[in-house]
Amino acid sequence: MWTRTYRNHFIMAFPSFDTTTRNWRAQADISWCRGDRRDSAFVRYNHGATEAEAVVGFALQQSVEWVDRKLTLYER
Repeated sequence: MWTRTYRNHFIMAFPSFDTTTRNWRAQADISWCRGDRRDSAFVRYNHGATEAEAVVGFALQQSVEWVDRKLTLYER
């Protein structure tokens, strides 16, 4: 598992292998604090690759963009 913190969000990215397509899938669990409670989102990204490392890098980058979009919506 690969982790990163970004703008008060904890991102845990990990690959999963789809045995049907024989491709790796990018996914991440993103969690953050909201007041005295903790929220989270499980996100799957549409990206097939042959290397788990590449998929995780993609998941981390997409998760950073997900956080940016989420925070932009809350700031409106």
